[in-house]
Amino acid sequence: MSIQHQSYLELKKDTDEEFARRALLYNLECLKNNARATARTMRCSPHTVYRAMRKRDEGDLKDTSHKPKSRHPRHLEDEKERMIIEYRKKTKLGKRRLRYFIFQKEGIDIPESTIGKVIKRHRLQRKKRKRVKRDRASPSYCFEKLFPFQELQADLKEILDKGTLPKEVYSHLKTQDLPIFQWTVIDVLTRIRFLAFSYKKDWFSGKAFLQLITWWILLLWVSPPYPHSDRWRGRVCCFLPWIL
Repeated sequence: MSIQHQSYLELKKDTDEEFARRALLYNLECLKNNARATARTMRCSPHTVYRAMRKRDEGDLKDTSHKPKSRHPRHLEDEKERMIIEYRKKTKLGKRRLRYFIFQKEGIDIPESTIGKVIKRHRLQRKKRKRVKRDRASPSYCFEKLFPFQELQADLKEILDKGTLPKEVYSHLKTQDLPIFQWTVIDVLTRIRFLAFSYKKDWFSGKAFLQLITWWILLLWVSPPYPHSDRWRGRVCCFLPWIL
């Protein structure tokens, strides 16, 4: 019969408490029920060996629960806990506002931290939205050398969003058959913003919107802030070749 020389704590960490106690009892049997010799072999306390022997007699080698048997003096009553859960599901309020809501409704003042622990224990937290990480940083511009309408930023989004819009606005957009896509172009230097709406999200709608902006810049830019208007008009055409 070979004796197990591995530490009891290491064996318990690598496997579980039941297997470690079986190995401890096996070494105890090999050493002719010498508890102190078994403790020295497995580098543990003799009380650990006696505890394993007691658990063997009880028929269960697993660890007992460490949960306290007596309630904490500041333990929350079950009725209050059910009340917090019910109002949380109905109102969707946070712990601070829910505290004042319960105080006004029921006349019971429950600490804010207690309400937060009840919400966390029953997994009633709000789902956190994952932040989208951009692959690249925002472009940097040299504003001292930048001309108006030299750099434009374009954006497209769908405004028919049930999660952010009020119910009345969402139903109005849906029933009145209004355009749901918003096109935005903003000038980097002057911060002039152009808006347009479309029913479809396609290349033709975007090109038509950009061509409209280009025509507005070329036709209505009568008195530019630079001395040479012809040169400035040529600059505009050079700055926006991708639109044409």
